[in-house]
Formats: sequence, structure tokens, C-alpha cells
Amino acid sequence: MVLSARDFRADCANCVGLCCVAFAFDSSDDFAIDKPADVPCPNLRDDYLCSIHESLEEEGFGGCARYDCLGAGQLVTQELFEGRGWRENPAQFAPMMQTFRNAREVQSLRAMLVSAGRFPLSKAENEKRLGLLAECEPDGDWSRAWIDGILAGTVPRRVKNFLTSLRHHIERGRRPLR
Repeated sequence: MVLSARDFRADCANCVGLCCVAFAFDSSDDFAIDKPADVPCPNLRDDYLCSIHESLEEEGFGGCARYDCLGAGQLVTQELFEGRGWRENPAQFAPMMQTFRNAREVQSLRAMLVSAGRFPLSKAENEKRLGLLAECEPDGDWSRAWIDGILAGTVPRRVKNFLTSLRHHIERGRRPLR
């Protein structure tokens, strides 16, 4: 299994605006308005695209401009909900939003493990990384139950502990020059 940046690239055209709905944000330097979780952003159009996407920073939505779902949006929309949106099927709204939040978390674990491969890892460290990465991959198709199971189990804690154990690679790079 070889994963690259393209495995984590967001594809808004194949999503149904999940990040524009699922998350809450507070009025701040990053967001021009308050928006509760599970409420569509007023800038979300009927076709699930952002009406101010080209001017997010200028409109006060820099947080949106910097957000990256790591590909969870299209994964949830296309693979887990068969390309159907929550507007067309309101009964799937709540499950879809929760699945998106959870899938984003799994994608984050996967992306961090892929990124950790850039360090000069020992053989044992790399084997541990690859083992954890394999645990973050379903044996078959992605499913809501599989995603929920990963997050309910020990994998997130073990990934965090492993990444923390790599601190020496970062600290080595910060040593003062002599």
C-alpha cells in the first residue's frame, strides 16, 4: 500500500458541501458569522457549492479557505452515501454529517502516518508506521461501521503515541548549529 498526497486531496465537485454544514464556527478573524454545527452555511448554494468560494478571504471566511477535509467529503458522499445528497434525502442528514466528521478524523490519522514516512525512520519505526497505516485501511470497502469501529477502538490512541515517539526526529532538526 503506497499512499500519496492525491489520496487526501479534497474534491468539492464530488461532495455535497459536508464541511459547509457539519462543523460549527464562531464569528472571528477566520469566520465572518456564527454558525452552529449541522446547519448549512448561508453561502452554500443549492448545488452544494460555495457562492463565495473565489473570495472567501475577502468575505471574512479565511478559515474555510484553509480547511482541508483530506478527501473525506467525497469519500462519504460517493462511497458511503452513493452520491446522494442530504437535501434529496433528509433522512440521511444526521448520519451523513456524523460519518463525515468521523471519516475526516480517520483521514487525518492516515495522512499523519503517511507524512511520518518522510522522517529518516529506523526499520522498526517504519514497520510500526506501516502496521498502523494498514489498520487505518479497511479490508474491503469503507463503511460507516468500520469508520466508527476504528475511532471507538485503540487505533487513534496508538497512532498518537507512535507519532509522539517520533519527536526525536523533529528535535534533531532543531539543534543549534555549531
